[in-house]
Amino acid sequence: MPIAKIIKQPSDLITTTTVAPLNTGSDTAAVALLRRGTDATESVLLVHDPEEMPDAGFDETTEEYALVEAMFDVKNFEGPVMIGTYPNTDVISLNDVSVTPTSDGATVSATISGVQKWLEDHLNDGPRWFIPVGMTDDDIKTAADIMYVNAHSELVLQVDNIADLQKWHDYAVATQTDKDKLGHLRAIVEKSAENKPAAQAVAYASTLTLLDWMRIGNLSQFVPNDWTQVELDMIENLNSLTVVNKADDLMLSADKELNGNYIDNSFNAQFNTDFLRYRIQKWMNSKNFTEITDDNISELVTTAQAAGDDLFKLGTIATGDDGKADFHVTAKLRSQLSSYEISHRKYKSLDVQMGLPNPFEKVYLNNAITL
Repeated sequence: MPIAKIIKQPSDLITTTTVAPLNTGSDTAAVALLRRGTDATESVLLVHDPEEMPDAGFDETTEEYALVEAMFDVKNFEGPVMIGTYPNTDVISLNDVSVTPTSDGATVSATISGVQKWLEDHLNDGPRWFIPVGMTDDDIKTAADIMYVNAHSELVLQVDNIADLQKWHDYAVATQTDKDKLGHLRAIVEKSAENKPAAQAVAYASTLTLLDWMRIGNLSQFVPNDWTQVELDMIENLNSLTVVNKADDLMLSADKELNGNYIDNSFNAQFNTDFLRYRIQKWMNSKNFTEITDDNISELVTTAQAAGDDLFKLGTIATGDDGKADFHVTAKLRSQLSSYEISHRKYKSLDVQMGLPNPFEKVYLNNAITL
């Protein structure tokens, strides 16, 4: 099992997220292909049009070209697509030194897998969805573990049979079990390698903020397979998705991560947390010197609440029974803080509670007919 490491980024805001039962720039990619390279180098490439692919070394016969072409065939998707290539061998990382005791001392190691190194360097570069290309099972597990531990980004698999789906389902339910984290690994089952529904689904998702994945449909490479009803039930029970015909619309069948969490909950939790972090960090950046006073604490609370109000307008915060945002901010006054908090300049008393929205997914019709 690879070591899933928390990947740090510069911020004066330390966030602790407890789960109870995106704004990107014009040249930032929301979706990415994550591929195993052919040597010990890593790289990042942004593609704004499939026609750029051959010059980048991916001609029309490559899987990378087919995936990018499928993405740009989605209405309103303008890219770019990041193509991340990671080393095909272990690499040295001075940030990941481990010491293993031995009978005559200790063994020091500073090597990690190529995919772990790439994600440590680039996980926070923008993409929220990653499509694996040519990755080994071990590399997929490493990537999934890192995204899960960091509660950041989604790895979207496309498999062509139920046996492989079972394998990834079993892995997810065995490893993505923390009650305070949501799943970050999902799978779409498609028998034909010619169709790229996973790539098109993430491209479509990147054009929206609020989305139930069961409502993604009628994309150019959404083709129903000839699954039996027994097989469709298996796919659903394994928390996976496939393309099905719903009232003559070709739609994804479900909305679950492989570990059983709802996809929109995983996205909304990450989106809301990132949005809140961004707003509070911008408030801190705007101050030349912010003493810990009741007035400044009040302003901090107002900033957080305003962020929640904006998220509610976007739809990523639930509506409470009173019709208002299920978003609540509390904070301790200066007199309630310990001297340690004040002298060490670490305000640990800002608490946010938010509810995530739940959409209609199944409607049970009680249909009474009188003869």
